[in-house]
Amino acid sequence: MLAAVAVWIALGVLRPGPAPHAVLTTARDLPAGHVLAAADLATAHVEDQLLPAEAARDPAAVVGRRLARPVSTREILTTRSLTATHALDATERAVHVPVADPGPLLVLRPGDRVDLVDGGKGTVVARNVLVLGVDDPGAEKGGHGLLVAVRESGLGALVPAMSANGAGVTPALRKQ
Repeated sequence: MLAAVAVWIALGVLRPGPAPHAVLTTARDLPAGHVLAAADLATAHVEDQLLPAEAARDPAAVVGRRLARPVSTREILTTRSLTATHALDATERAVHVPVADPGPLLVLRPGDRVDLVDGGKGTVVARNVLVLGVDDPGAEKGGHGLLVAVRESGLGALVPAMSANGAGVTPALRKQ
C-alpha cells in the first residue's frame, strides 16, 4: 500500500500543469498615443495565475490601435492599454485636453465618462464625454491630460477653456 501511495504522489509531482497562455507583449518601450504595428508586438506564455483578465491575444485585434498609455518592453498588452477610438462616431473628434490637477488621472480609465470643467471659470464646457486615453500622472515628460471623444459641435466651448488661461480643465467622473 505504501508503494502505491508513493507512485501516486510521484505521478502527481511529475504531471505537467496546465499549458501556459499565449499573450501579446510589446517588443520595445512605446509611448502613449503610439499606433501599434506588427513589428511592435511579441508573444509571451504566462501561467493562469499571472494572466490578466483583459490580456490581448490576437494581433489582428490590436494592430492599428493606439496606446492609451506608455508601455514597457515585454509588458503584457491589455484592453486597458489601448484607446477606444473605434468608439468614435462621425460627429465626434478625439481631442487631448490638459488637466488642471493630475490627481483624477490616477482613477480615470479609458471607457469612463466625464464632464469637463473650465479650470479658470468653473463652468462645464463639455458633458458626458468618453475618455479614450489617460496620460500617466507620474510621467516627467509631456503634459498631464486626457484623450477624449468630443462632439464636433462642442469643440468651440472646449478649446478656449484649454488654452485661454493655461489652467486646463478639471474632469468630473460621471456615474456609469
